[in-house]
Amino acid sequence: MSDSEPNGLVDASPCPRCGYDMRGLDLRCPECGAMFSSREALIEAQRPRLAFERASGLPILSAFGHTWLQSLLWPAGMARSLPNSTNARAIAFGVICFAATLLSLLFGANIQFVAAWIATGALYVLAQAMVLTIFFPERGQRSLTAVYGSWFRVGCYTSAIVMTEFVIGPPLVQPSQMAIYLVAPWLVENLSSGFARVFGQWLMLVVWLISLAFVIAERAAPRQRRSTRLWIGFAIAFLGLSHLYAVFVAHVGTTIYNWLDPAFGAR
Repeated sequence: MSDSEPNGLVDASPCPRCGYDMRGLDLRCPECGAMFSSREALIEAQRPRLAFERASGLPILSAFGHTWLQSLLWPAGMARSLPNSTNARAIAFGVICFAATLLSLLFGANIQFVAAWIATGALYVLAQAMVLTIFFPERGQRSLTAVYGSWFRVGCYTSAIVMTEFVIGPPLVQPSQMAIYLVAPWLVENLSSGFARVFGQWLMLVVWLISLAFVIAERAAPRQRRSTRLWIGFAIAFLGLSHLYAVFVAHVGTTIYNWLDPAFGAR
């Protein structure tokens, strides 16, 4: 807000509800009457929305594809749009991505394994949101519940990579393997299908971490994006999330699989 226009919103246009040009006006739109609590709230409301959030009816299919590609190939754009996401659409997006894992049944996958992986992945998204809420509480006066919900929606939309797992399966990484898996996957003891499988799973982990990195950077204040503290937070969070993922695979996933398939658990 400039000194010459103490009540103006020079760079906050248009009104997110009706599109009226609000430059130079106060926090109430004269066209539709929308009120905003602060300049920051107005700017936040003007952020672009994801295609999947905007679409309805049949076009939602192409909107899903657009958002899925954006999450994988242009995470910076996705990160700018996520603050305006909703729980309903975020959950729907995540459910579709995880449901795609069922296609692996066409390639001979074990149904108990697929069910266990979907359940484990869903529980991991909830746990990831908790870790990110602790490491990266959003600026402002929002409650922890609201911050957790925001990171939960991030987890749903960054689950886009899960939709590719029906081809080579999820990255089945043990906690002791995680560091070398991320740095030098070719040194990991090959699984039954060899190096291509290991490399594909390594790529999944990298794409997932890159998407999260863009979201975290976008949510930081501009002056913090060059902060050493932010980069240290990046490193700690990613090491923590990677290890948490491996723990979920090794313990939560195995427990669920054993519960679904007693014969396997008995062996």
